[in-house]
Amino acid sequence: MSSFASLGIAAKGLVAAQRAMEITGQNISNINTEGYSRQRVEQTEAVVSPNGRFGVKNASGQGVEITGITRITDTFVNATARQDQATAAQLTQSDQVWNQVETNLGEPGTQSLSARMTANWNAWSALGSATGATAVASAKASVVATSGAVAEKLKSLDSAVAQQWGGLTDQAGAVTKQANELVGQIGELNLAILQVKNSGASPNEIMDQRDLKVAQLTKLTGARVTDRPDGMVDLYVGNASVLSGTNAKAMSVTTSDTSPAAAAAMSGFDKAKAGYTTWAVKVDGMTVQPDSGQLRGVLDGINVTLPGVGNQYDQAAVTLKNQVNAVYGTANGGAAGDFYSFTQTAGAPATAQGAAQGAAASLKVVPTSATLADSSDAGSVSRDVAAKVGVLGEATDGPSVAWRGTVVSIASAAQSADLRSTLADDVASRSAARRESVSGVNLDEEMTNLVSYQHAYAGAARVLTAMDQALETLIRGTGRVGL
Repeated sequence: MSSFASLGIAAKGLVAAQRAMEITGQNISNINTEGYSRQRVEQTEAVVSPNGRFGVKNASGQGVEITGITRITDTFVNATARQDQATAAQLTQSDQVWNQVETNLGEPGTQSLSARMTANWNAWSALGSATGATAVASAKASVVATSGAVAEKLKSLDSAVAQQWGGLTDQAGAVTKQANELVGQIGELNLAILQVKNSGASPNEIMDQRDLKVAQLTKLTGARVTDRPDGMVDLYVGNASVLSGTNAKAMSVTTSDTSPAAAAAMSGFDKAKAGYTTWAVKVDGMTVQPDSGQLRGVLDGINVTLPGVGNQYDQAAVTLKNQVNAVYGTANGGAAGDFYSFTQTAGAPATAQGAAQGAAASLKVVPTSATLADSSDAGSVSRDVAAKVGVLGEATDGPSVAWRGTVVSIASAAQSADLRSTLADDVASRSAARRESVSGVNLDEEMTNLVSYQHAYAGAARVLTAMDQALETLIRGTGRVGL
């Protein structure tokens, strides 16, 4: 091998060390860049062929060759981290829904339904033992007032959950819009990666940007990712494709309405409580349900959680009405009529649960303090009916006990949602840390590499200097014989 070839070997060493230092600098400068994956220069020894016209035997080789720049990632670790983030987002959304329900419930509290029901039973009991015209009149006014407060609280609870449901439907549209924007951006990055790869350059930085967008999309929709041989990715939400290479398909939130004509006047929330409507994602005419992600949590709140809570409020109103009316109806020889009434939701299904729909929103007190009956005999002043209504608060199957069961059910569901969310967040954090341990930049490691590459560069430079001096000696010190 000629001395000039040795210069080439040294020059290749300089280039390789310089490129390695550049990549190390790239890693260090992006240590705080979200989604950045550290890179590494791949190099191999250049071998001289011993065969052929220009073959050289017993040669040391032709130095070093850079074969590429590797992006340090683990497909399985990344997929696990994305899925764990999607699950955490779904459960966090569910936790937020239940937390708001529990907050609106206001139990325990001085203005809670439990407190108002207790005050109402006390008012009935006070009427049952009242004597004297003034005391009776005051007790009757208290019964009507506290009963009205109970009805108003149920109406307030129903209104709060209906407003929360409406807010979730708006949120579903907003999340879907954001997801569509991300799909479009990922499609554009797919195209950029393909173009860069076809040019022979490295698309590592663009792939990092795309993976960050994919992670954001997965957190929203639980999207699944499939890698393609050309460097692009395909995306699926549920069982529908939302991105194939650069071809993006828009998602939309739609409702399926199976309500009869008689239910035309029902609100969207009433239809949800009746089971007439289901909200879902539609892609290219196909109805899908996201596997996880924030959007799944929103849809679960719209389709399951809040309609179920609304039905519980309606059932509480029905229980209160039925049990109070059953006792109150015995007053005046059975001619007292109803104490509570409500308007059945038009078009609601004729089922045990459906019959309750509209009760919480329309529950009202029928008699006034002047027309309120309190005794089984119209001519009696025993106030036995009032006393019997008063002890409903202590009955094991009374309205208060039934309501406490509802409160416990909601509190238990909220606590469970909070626990699941906390555990999912912990799992997601561990997955993110695992991904960071693989792809993240370690400053100590990079500084160690930088010193190593610096020494390699200095060594290659020293070889180049030595070969240059040898050639200079050869050229200047020869060719003088015979002069």
